[in-house]
Amino acid sequence: MMAGRGLAAAVAAVVVMLGAASATAAPPVGTPDVSTMTLQAADFPGAKATGQLIENTALYQAYERVIQLKSPYGSSHYVELESIAILAPDTASAAQGYAQLGHTFSSKAGRLKLVKQFEKGTNVSFKSTQLVKPRALGVSDSSMEIGFVAKVDGRSLDVSVSLLRLDRVVVEDAALGTGKAVAKADGIALTRLAASHTAAALVPIDVSAPAIIGTAAQGQTLTASTGGWGDAPTGYAYQWQRCDATGTTCSDVVGATTSSYPVTAADAGATLRVNVTASNRFGSVAASSVATGIVS
Repeated sequence: MMAGRGLAAAVAAVVVMLGAASATAAPPVGTPDVSTMTLQAADFPGAKATGQLIENTALYQAYERVIQLKSPYGSSHYVELESIAILAPDTASAAQGYAQLGHTFSSKAGRLKLVKQFEKGTNVSFKSTQLVKPRALGVSDSSMEIGFVAKVDGRSLDVSVSLLRLDRVVVEDAALGTGKAVAKADGIALTRLAASHTAAALVPIDVSAPAIIGTAAQGQTLTASTGGWGDAPTGYAYQWQRCDATGTTCSDVVGATTSSYPVTAADAGATLRVNVTASNRFGSVAASSVATGIVS
C-alpha cells in the first residue's frame, strides 16, 4: 500500500500554478531525462519499481516512481517509496516551486492536510498522530523534511516527506515505514541519493557536433564553433588535433587550445579536427568535429 498517492496530485498542482498547463509543445532537444532524477530501484537491492511521466511539455517535465523495497530501509524501517522529480525551465522557477511546497509543508495546517492525504491513501483511520516538525537536511541547494508517526491497529506507521532542490530540479520523496520514529539520517541518505541522480542528469548534453569554419590550407586560420548543447554549459575548452589523411588517427597539437587555429606547414598532408569540452557545475562532456579535408 502506498500512502503517498496524494503527492502526485499535489506536485501536479504546483506545476500548473507555475504555468506549465499552457505549454503543450514537446520538450526541446537536449532536455535531460527526468526519469533518471528520481530514486531508482537499483538504489535498493531486490527492490521493484513502477514509474510514469506525469508532465511532459516544453516548459516542465515531471516523473513519478513508486518503489517496493525487499528489506526495510534504515532505522525508520521504510518499506515503500514514492519519488517525484520535476524539471523546471530555469532555476528561478524551480526555486519558486520549492518555496511553494516548502511553505505548505512548514505550516501546521499543511502538515495536517498531508496526514489526511496519507490516511485516505491507506484507507485506514489513524488512532493517533505525532507530527515531525520541518527540518533542514543540508543537502544540495535546498532540502527539508517533514513527517509523522501514526498508530494504526496497534502498530506504528512512520512517514517521511522530503523535498530537494538542485538547480532547476525539484525532487519530492515520500517514504512509508513500520518504525516508531522518522529518522533524520534516513531522510538525508535518501535525499543524497536523489541529488546524485539529478546531478548526473544535469551535465551538458551533446546535441550537435562542433564545426570547423575556414579553409584547411597553410597560412589560413580555422575557427571552431562550440556545437549545440543542452543543460546550459557555462564554459568551453578546445583542443585541436592533427589527424591522418582519413581523419581517423589523431593526436593533440601541443598548445592549440583556443577556438582558432593557424594552419602551418606541419599540417600539410594531414587533416585537422577539434574537440570541444562543455562544462557546467555538474561536470564536463567532450564532442569532436568532423575532420577537415587534407591540408594543402
